[in-house]
Amino acid sequence: MSHPATTEPIPSSVCQEDEAARTRYLDFLLYMTAEQPKADFLVHDASHVTGTFRAIDAESNRVRVNQLQTPNGTYESAVLRGSDIEAIDFDLAH
Repeated sequence: MSHPATTEPIPSSVCQEDEAARTRYLDFLLYMTAEQPKADFLVHDASHVTGTFRAIDAESNRVRVNQLQTPNGTYESAVLRGSDIEAIDFDLAH
C-alpha cells in the first residue's frame, strides 16, 4: 500500500533566512580572503599549526595557507584538508 506524498511549501520566511545566512557566509569568505589574516588551526591529532589564511574552496574541503608553521617546519604554501581541521581561530586584531 503506497501513501501519497504530501509536500508543504516552505514558508517564505525560512527561505529568506536561508538566503540571508548564505549571503553572510559568502561575505565572510570574501572578507577573509581579502584580509588574509593569521590563523591558528586545530587539526585532527589535537596539534596546532599556524599560517596566513589565503582561500577556501566552495565546499570547504580545502583551505589554502601561506607560511604554514608546523612541528616539522615551515611551508611557504600549503593546502589543508577540511576533514583534518577541527577548528580555526582567526587573528583579526589590527
